[in-house]
Amino acid sequence: MNSTLEQTKKESYAPNVNIYEGNAETILVVDLPGVDEKGVDISFEKDILTIKGEPSLHIPEGYKVVHKEYQIGQYIRRFTINKPINIDGVSAKIKNGRVTLTLPYTNPSTKKIEVRTE
Repeated sequence: MNSTLEQTKKESYAPNVNIYEGNAETILVVDLPGVDEKGVDISFEKDILTIKGEPSLHIPEGYKVVHKEYQIGQYIRRFTINKPINIDGVSAKIKNGRVTLTLPYTNPSTKKIEVRTE
């Protein structure tokens, strides 16, 4: 599995990701601080998995920002998936800004080709 950072006009960050491979699936755990389920966009096209997260800055009503150290920008990571994935079985969960993405494998169909003499 390969990873690349997509460059955009707005500032973007590569989120931290842990990847676990098993016999039946791959699990990715992606940290997206400040992102809720509405701000996550996950897509899978051909063999490219793209994970995007858009955090939001919550300013309490009646207050203004006088000092800010948290950087706000989009999170983007792309992965090339080298195993056959069962797209219908893919699932994603988010809790406290941490996305757990499960990519179950599909069994590629194999066929033995018989060779005959003429």
